Amino acid sequence: MRRLANKAIYSPPLTHFSQILSFVLILALLIGSVTQIVWLNGHSLREVNGASMRPLLNNYGAVDNGDMVLIGKRNNVEYGDIVIFTNKTDSTEGKQLIKRVIALENDKINLLLREDTQSIEVYLNDKLLDEPYVLQAKNDAEYQSLYQKYRNFKSQLGWNYWKTDGRNLVTTSDGGIIVPKGCMFCMGDNRIDSFDSRSFGPVPIEWCEGIVEGVLYKDSVYTHILSSIYGFFK
Repeated sequence: MRRLANKAIYSPPLTHFSQILSFVLILALLIGSVTQIVWLNGHSLREVNGASMRPLLNNYGAVDNGDMVLIGKRNNVEYGDIVIFTNKTDSTEGKQLIKRVIALENDKINLLLREDTQSIEVYLNDKLLDEPYVLQAKNDAEYQSLYQKYRNFKSQLGWNYWKTDGRNLVTTSDGGIIVPKGCMFCMGDNRIDSFDSRSFGPVPIEWCEGIVEGVLYKDSVYTHILSSIYGFFK
C-alpha cells in the first residue's frame, strides 16, 4: 500500500471516459431498461446524492443530486481516493456513502477548527495537509448557517470527542487518534456538511465497495441521454 510522503493529498486524477460512454450508450440501447449500467472489469455508473462532496460533486446550490461517478474496483486503497462504502454503524447503518480517504492504518490524525478562516485544518502525522479540493468558506447565508451548526455541535461534544463504537481507538495526548489496522479515516470535501469518520470513526477497508475513477456532471449531454433512457441512477 502506497504511503504518503511529505506532500499533500491531492484529488486523484479523474478519468475522461467519453469514448467509453459512447460505447455504453450503444450497448444500453441494445440491452433495454436496467437500473444500473455495468460493463467489463466491474465498472459501474452511480448517481451521487447529497452535498458532502462539494465542490467536486453536486455543487449546484440548493440542488444536491444529479452528478454521476464511474466506480471501479481495486485491490488497495490509497490516500486521496474517493471511495464508496456502506456504513455499518450508527443511525445510518446500511446507507451507502461516498467520501475521501484522508488517513490509513497506524496514521495519527488531528483536526483543528480555525475560527479566523472558518475552516477545519487536518494534521496527518503532525503535518498540516494541503487540501485544495476542500470547499472553501463563503459569506453566503447557507454556508454561515452550516458552519455555526457544525461549530456548536462540536463545541457541545468537545473537540477531542471521537466515536469509538466499541473499537477501543487509541487516542493521543494532543487530542488525536491512531487509525486502527485495516481501517481508513474518511471525510467529505464539504467539511461542515458531511457525515463521516468524525462521527462514526475509522472505516474498515473491507467495507469499501469501489473507488471513483471518473465524474459525469449532470449538465453533460451524456447524463441527459442516460437519464432519459433509465431515469436517475441510484
